[in-house]
Amino acid sequence: MSASQDADESAPLLVAPADAVAAERQQTRGLCSKRTGLWILIGAVVLSGLAFAVTFLHPRHSRGPHEPHGPSLVREAQAEYVLDLLRELEKIAKSRSEYGGSRSTTRGHGASADFVVGFLQNHTDFRVWKQPFKVWGQVDSAKPVLVARPGSADAAAAAVTAEKVYAPEVDVGVAVGSASGALSNAIAVHVMGCEPVDLDVFKTRRSAVAVVGVDGSPARTAVSAASTVGTYVDTDPSVGPTDLPPRRLSPAPLGAAPSCPSACARAAAAVRAGAKAVILYPRPTAYGYPWTLPPARRLRCADPADFAALQAVPVVSMSQAAGWDLLLRTIAPEGLRVDLVVNSTYGLVETVNVLAETPTGDPDRVLVMGSHLDTVEAGPGVNDDGSGAMATLELAHAFYRSGLYNHTVQKVRFGWWGAEETGLEGSRYYVDDLAARDPDELARIKLTLDTDMIGSPNFVRGVWDGRGVADAQLRGPCTVIQEVIERYFDHVGLPSVPFRFNGRSDFASFMNKGIPAGGVITGEDEIKTHEQAELFGGVAGMVLDPCYHQACDTVESLRGPGVRVLAENLAALAHAMEYFALEADVVGLLSGTKAVA
Repeated sequence: MSASQDADESAPLLVAPADAVAAERQQTRGLCSKRTGLWILIGAVVLSGLAFAVTFLHPRHSRGPHEPHGPSLVREAQAEYVLDLLRELEKIAKSRSEYGGSRSTTRGHGASADFVVGFLQNHTDFRVWKQPFKVWGQVDSAKPVLVARPGSADAAAAAVTAEKVYAPEVDVGVAVGSASGALSNAIAVHVMGCEPVDLDVFKTRRSAVAVVGVDGSPARTAVSAASTVGTYVDTDPSVGPTDLPPRRLSPAPLGAAPSCPSACARAAAAVRAGAKAVILYPRPTAYGYPWTLPPARRLRCADPADFAALQAVPVVSMSQAAGWDLLLRTIAPEGLRVDLVVNSTYGLVETVNVLAETPTGDPDRVLVMGSHLDTVEAGPGVNDDGSGAMATLELAHAFYRSGLYNHTVQKVRFGWWGAEETGLEGSRYYVDDLAARDPDELARIKLTLDTDMIGSPNFVRGVWDGRGVADAQLRGPCTVIQEVIERYFDHVGLPSVPFRFNGRSDFASFMNKGIPAGGVITGEDEIKTHEQAELFGGVAGMVLDPCYHQACDTVESLRGPGVRVLAENLAALAHAMEYFALEADVVGLLSGTKAVA
């Protein structure tokens, strides 16, 4: 019913002359017009308010504390753009057969670096350059071969335990640090310890292979010497977020001697006793671990002599299911024999860091925003660390297209580090090179924000724990970075937990040079606790990233939760980056003489 009808019905029921009716209608139409205009104005105000609430009060777009009015990096940075960039990285990994679906140092990393350089040159006016460096690289010129058959020629035994050909890069992969070699019809021996009863068989057999179980997270399985990245190294595989009890792993293998507690020590002892090769398999953890592919094969060796021993023989790693199948075959009465072929070569491989920096900002006060661009050989590395690397790229682009870079107080430098997966080599080369060539330039770096794995689907919303840093000089500024990020999450109503600095990402290279670091992380191969599942959702007892260091680390594997937390972390990083980039007294803020706003 219209407003004019309401006016007519409320008038006295009298007959009026035609001209009076016309005049009254004219007056009514004027009143209607005024009322309609008023309602339109009120409606516009209401709609504007709703639009403001949706746009600016939604967690993804909300201003954080200390954010200036005007352009906002939180609003400008878009998770949809990050996903588009991640799809491009996945295409690169699959673009050439020799990449094998990977963007590792010896495969698709070079093309990934070219992509980042081209994007920045086409979409910003930042200074962009590559920093070449060399690493000792491993090239597997052919896929591994592993065939198992009954140890007895008895027909009945052969009928019970048929020959098994394990699928390369699905059931079995070459371990990092493996030598080349070929064995035929070698006996397989399950090694439980380092006592003579465990090792004498290798002294009496001309061709025998040691089968060694690796405890804890299968992702920590490779032949590598103890890390040298310093104080910020997690040598305890149980380390996880610090506000909750650490996960407890299965005990040492039954029969392991106190002097031989580690898988590396057992494997090296077998090689010294005469084993011609080593087969690693992941033992189930107390929670179980759904590994369907060979893990990253990072077997930590505390003793360099053990590391050297394992480099002399072929070493392969199996998936959990295939490893269990092989183990059952070794305990069969007739025993087990295997054919094993590994073709690995080593040499210096040139790779690059990609860097870009704003033309604006104080060159004596530099904020480094970094992530690693390489992957393991197992897959395209969409979460590890495509999520961080493409978030960094989107933040660089958003900083430019919003015009905020024209107002930055600090110079902002973006880094995409190479060879992180082989020991943080790119970021370490960068800071070591500055320390040797231009220590004053190194001193100009006031802090770094690290973005590594920010889209794990079974995530925790972790913030690197500055309060737990052992170094007193770093603890304060790292805590400031932590507080800025935590306050943002609190501001938008998202719970977060401190995540212990564990030495497993590029922040360690900077912290070892006295540069404070911080950032966000959603988890790697840690097992989700019941407390974390109650806080963040997801599945307790399952790894935080079920596709960590595997071929399934794709855009599809992020699923809904991974995409959502990626967007939330992108906003938190955008807030932290803008906060520190535009802070007038960043030195005072980090030193504690100025409070976090």
